[in-house]
Amino acid sequence: MPSKNGAFGVGLVGTGWVAASHVRAFQANPQTRLFAMCGRHEARAGATLTRFGADVAFTRRFQDLLDRPDIDIVAIATPNHLHAEQAVAAANAGKHFLLEKPTGLDLRELARIRRTVRRAQVRTIVSFVLHYDPFVRFAIWMRASGQLGVIRYARFQYLSRMLEGYSGWSWVRRNDSGRSHLLAAG
Repeated sequence: MPSKNGAFGVGLVGTGWVAASHVRAFQANPQTRLFAMCGRHEARAGATLTRFGADVAFTRRFQDLLDRPDIDIVAIATPNHLHAEQAVAAANAGKHFLLEKPTGLDLRELARIRRTVRRAQVRTIVSFVLHYDPFVRFAIWMRASGQLGVIRYARFQYLSRMLEGYSGWSWVRRNDSGRSHLLAAG
């Protein structure tokens, strides 16, 4: 149920470049209102919020987002190894959540998230943004309309340029926190 003003209240955890994309999206959506941002890097969060004209509270404690009654949705845009714990905590707090990929790092984490979401009866979505990409949607239309004929085999490969300049490089390439740059990049 939306907050009193008719918009869903949002709390965002994470301060990196993906979080900045979420700030922009929530600011542009009249059905959401960003109330708070959480993370380790207050200066980076402040710069992002200023760039998108978002005047919201900042906290370093994730629990602060979960405790706020005006937050209906928690957007989780943190390093991979934090996703499962934060998703479970959000669901247990009765918050719906948007979760950046990967959902979890192994089957145990995935099963735990699924059990908690079902028990808490909250809504969730994983941020597979290419579902909404115009080129992908066009390819789906081409297939559905018969423009591509009968597809017998298709192969896709996604390569990204994750280099040392990427702010998540320190954690995404380690087994304990990122597991694989393919998990982080899509």
